[in-house]
Amino acid sequence: MMITAISDQRLQRIHLRVLVAISLFLERTSEAWPNQKTIALVLGGLAVNTVKNAISELRRWGYLVSCRKSVPQAGGRVLPRMS
Repeated sequence: MMITAISDQRLQRIHLRVLVAISLFLERTSEAWPNQKTIALVLGGLAVNTVKNAISELRRWGYLVSCRKSVPQAGGRVLPRMS
């Protein structure tokens, strides 16, 4: 995925940074569930809206797939999962 992302002219620096930040939270299932505020903090305190917009574009371009699922590690809470 990253090789394709690196060469994709649509992606700006923020998109690549968001992908890397999400990858820090990946589980063995290739799923992650960090919230947008956590991603913003990991990236040095970016605006949450900036992260939200980048995630939306990454979904639209096929770099992220997300759905809401129960997360056992979070006490069964339903959270957005990304892969």
